[in-house]
This record gives sequence, structure tokens and C-alpha cells, in this order.
Amino acid sequence: MNRITKASGLTLFTLLVLTAPVAAQVNVAGKWMLLLETPDQVAELTATLEQDGTTVTGVLELPDVEAIAMSNGMIEENKLTFILTMSFQGQEIAMEVTAEVDGEEMTGMIEIPDAGFSFPFTGKRVEG
Repeated sequence: MNRITKASGLTLFTLLVLTAPVAAQVNVAGKWMLLLETPDQVAELTATLEQDGTTVTGVLELPDVEAIAMSNGMIEENKLTFILTMSFQGQEIAMEVTAEVDGEEMTGMIEIPDAGFSFPFTGKRVEG
């Protein structure tokens, strides 16, 4: 009887370990309203994101500016990262975006390494 109990316990333990959820992958697909805080103002932006596994693609729309496509988008667990590159007065400006996603909300930073600036933002999913 003792061997049966041990074998049953080992079987149960093995099943629990093999079926335990791996760190949940967050789904960021959809339309997000972002509030970007700069020293002069709070700007409202719209991000439309698509997700395929850990790869994230999409565009960021700013008022009075053409939509900016993102590159190198990645979601790992709840950490979202991507690069935005826009032209401004004939120069390419790269912005590094990092965010932590919590359900229907995110908080993060947009950094412009070449200029030494970084700005916090918050976001809320509005569609998707």
C-alpha cells in the first residue's frame, strides 16, 4: 500500500509540474489611448498594436503628425518594448519605448537617447 501511495504522489506531482502554467503571456493587441507627460503639456496619443506570439507590430498616432510605425516590438511576460523612428526637420529621431502592461492598462517611458530626454506615459486599452 505504501508503494502505491508513493507512486500516486509522484504521478500527481509530475502532472502538476508539467501542467503548471508558464508565466502568462500578456496580450497587447488592440487600440490604446496613451497620455504622454512632457514638461510643457500632456499629449494624447493612440497606439494600435498587433501581436503574434512575442512579436508586436503597430503604429503610434500623434496629433498633427503622420502615424509612426514601430519596429523591434516585443512582449515578454508583461514587459513591452519597441522603437519608434520619426523624421523631424530632416533628421531621424529614434525613441525607445518600454512599458509594463497590467490587464487593460500600461505605464511606461518614451526615451530619446540621443537627446537625453525621457517622458513617462500611461495607457488604457480602448478596443481589442
